[in-house]
Amino acid sequence: IIDCVKELFTRNSIDGAEDIDLDTNLNEFCLDSLDQIELIIDIENKFDISIPDDDIENFEVCTINDIIKYLKDKFDII
Repeated sequence: IIDCVKELFTRNSIDGAEDIDLDTNLNEFCLDSLDQIELIIDIENKFDISIPDDDIENFEVCTINDIIKYLKDKFDII
């Protein structure tokens, strides 16, 4: 799951994604709202899930580890 999430950041051409640190906060990537939406859509498509809007709001202040933990806990993705 870690490699998949890293791949999504790289695929979306997010600056600094190649040196991604799992404790990096998403707001450090300076994502605009369109980048955030594209990333979430890619996560949903990659793992065949639907992330509720209420949960998406929390993504902009979380770390990569938080996203991975969320996917594992909420959707049992390993």
